[in-house]
Amino acid sequence: MVRYPEPAGDRRLSGVLGGNGFSQTLSRGVHLLELIAASATPPTLTELAEGSGFGTTVTHRLLRTLAGHRLVTQDRVGRYALGFGLVTLTRAVALGLADRARPVLRLAAEDLGTTVFLGVADGDDELVCFVSAQPAQPDGFALSYREGLRHPITKGASGRAILAARPPTADEPSEVALARRRGYAHSANELSSGVTAFAVAVPGGGSMSVTALFLGEPSPGEERVADRLRQAAQKIAEIEPTEEMR
Repeated sequence: MVRYPEPAGDRRLSGVLGGNGFSQTLSRGVHLLELIAASATPPTLTELAEGSGFGTTVTHRLLRTLAGHRLVTQDRVGRYALGFGLVTLTRAVALGLADRARPVLRLAAEDLGTTVFLGVADGDDELVCFVSAQPAQPDGFALSYREGLRHPITKGASGRAILAARPPTADEPSEVALARRRGYAHSANELSSGVTAFAVAVPGGGSMSVTALFLGEPSPGEERVADRLRQAAQKIAEIEPTEEMR
């Protein structure tokens, strides 16, 4: 029998399937998506039936329904993978957040006179520059940070701010513990030579941060930079889903 990593939803599954006002069929379908996502190689029907415990007949019916909505695909040898229908769903969320976060970042960039970006954790290892904004009149040389750029989450202020917003771990870097005490993260010459970064986590969940980039030390002063980033992070945390994001 294939052994799958435990998906996030699996820990809740017994309670969900037992009732509590939830849909058993929907929960089972989501559980299959999580199993497919957690599998190192595309699983077969048999492997999914064994991994979920739902049995072959129920698993096959659920997979056919998911395939009908393009949420899973099946190759010629009968293995299942996540489908592009999921991309359509997540794209609406991503674009909705990006469109509404950009003005917040732009105002912060104007106030600080430098580039400000929203970073999003991708799993436990990487951080992605999700949205970036630059001031119309930069304070000195204009820094650019490309949207979609990735780097290790433990390297640089943006990732450390996210880690500092999460519960402490025994093996976390000392810079993360320091960021937790300060309420903001700081790094210098890590992602690019001569660049100093300050970052604050977006409240709620430890998955996003707002970062300002400077050549050398910031002219506004460290505490003022941190305070302005906190304001931007709070504004982004308060963004309500639009119809497109739901």
